Amino acid sequence: MALSRTFIRGSPTPGKHRDDDNLYLDIPSSRPRGGSWVFRYTLDGNARTIGLGGRSRDTDEVRAEAGRYRKWLERGIDPRDGIADEVRQAEADLARRTKFKQVVEAFLETNSAGWRNAVHARQWRTTLAAYAYPAIGDTAVSDITTSDIFDLLKPIWATKPETATRVRGRIEAILDFVKVQGHRSGENPARWRGNLALMLPARSKVRAVEHHAALDWRTAPAFMQGLLQQSGMGAAAPAFAILTAARSGEVRLATWDEIDLTETVWTMPAGRTKAGRAHRVPLSAPALAVLGRVQASIHTMRGGAWTAATVRNVLLRLEA
Repeated sequence: MALSRTFIRGSPTPGKHRDDDNLYLDIPSSRPRGGSWVFRYTLDGNARTIGLGGRSRDTDEVRAEAGRYRKWLERGIDPRDGIADEVRQAEADLARRTKFKQVVEAFLETNSAGWRNAVHARQWRTTLAAYAYPAIGDTAVSDITTSDIFDLLKPIWATKPETATRVRGRIEAILDFVKVQGHRSGENPARWRGNLALMLPARSKVRAVEHHAALDWRTAPAFMQGLLQQSGMGAAAPAFAILTAARSGEVRLATWDEIDLTETVWTMPAGRTKAGRAHRVPLSAPALAVLGRVQASIHTMRGGAWTAATVRNVLLRLEA
């Protein structure tokens, strides 16, 4: 006979109280006010137990779950195996509902904190939106195949090899992320070696990289003189880059609080250097002269005296 609700909610004596076939309310002597539901059965001569939650759980739900386990036993299925199969099925159903677009956002949220700046995350999102989303954006991550990746890369592999290579690598990273989460299994369809490498030519063979020609050193003095005679940030920025041997991005994103005019030193924070370490650049007299011209431009533009506090975020870019 099934246990009454009064008995279950009351203060039953410690022990295992049978509710139905295989279903018991277990009240431990060490915790008589607690207790839990257990499903007990024997299979291949071995006694096994499955917990069904605490005594406060809805009794009808517990009995329905126990009834499901009994049906599995009648069919020769170990309830533990049945539970595992249900979990796998639930994961497969979730994977079928999880679209590539969704996991991109989850990937960026998880990984972008370790990247140097927000620009990197924006580049990922922009390239994937332009080249991957039209082809696989609404495709379930568990259904993406090597053919899908090949089809989206082929139109840009020869015309935009650098972009195509980055897109492939980003898709590969995201699908690895998805696999770890259990949303797909098997080989990564965006993997290069032994996979796409058999379908697409190596980037080095697609098109020779054509770099911009370097300035002839014999014409450098005249070029620099002409550059310093020009006004505006378009001339000041490259002049400052040449005088400090800095990267263009380091110059364009520089701020006044990085410049110490007294010590004549420009200190770039670690987050903006390729090596990931803070970098100090001594400022020569010509470099300081360029900064002086920038200050004068800001003074004229704002109609007042320049101070580091009022234009803290302005150096060779007029964004403040």
